[in-house]
Amino acid sequence: MQERRDCSIEALVAEWERVGPAVENSLSQPRVTGPNLAADAICHEADLHEALELGRVEREHWQLFLDAMMRHLRGRLRHSTTLQINDDQGQQWICGSGEPATTVRADGYELLRATFSRRSRGQIAAWNWAPAPMSQMIEHFGFFGPRDDDQPIPVT
Repeated sequence: MQERRDCSIEALVAEWERVGPAVENSLSQPRVTGPNLAADAICHEADLHEALELGRVEREHWQLFLDAMMRHLRGRLRHSTTLQINDDQGQQWICGSGEPATTVRADGYELLRATFSRRSRGQIAAWNWAPAPMSQMIEHFGFFGPRDDDQPIPVT
């Protein structure tokens, strides 16, 4: 926003006409493969819900992004001990190759928020891990890096 503060409306429209097709294409893909405007909107909508104590964003709005973020997590954890992630809806993701040495069970919403770096190391470590997780698993869980400050967790 700051970088475009002094731009004219004409300049902003010209920029959108130049980059808009790529942005629009990213929104219409059948699979979310990386950051896009829709993922950004879901992440920040959940930020607002939590800050304003409005409860959770409905799962139907963010399920697609949980699947995409689990694929990203799989890539970040590819060199660690194999991790099996199970959510509250029975979904399962495997990060690594071979038999899982570590399992974690967590609410899908919390998994999503953690992958968007919206949960602290302590909040992630408090999930149902068996055995206790390697520090690398917790450090790499958040796409935007780990955090130490606990975040508000909405009531389910």
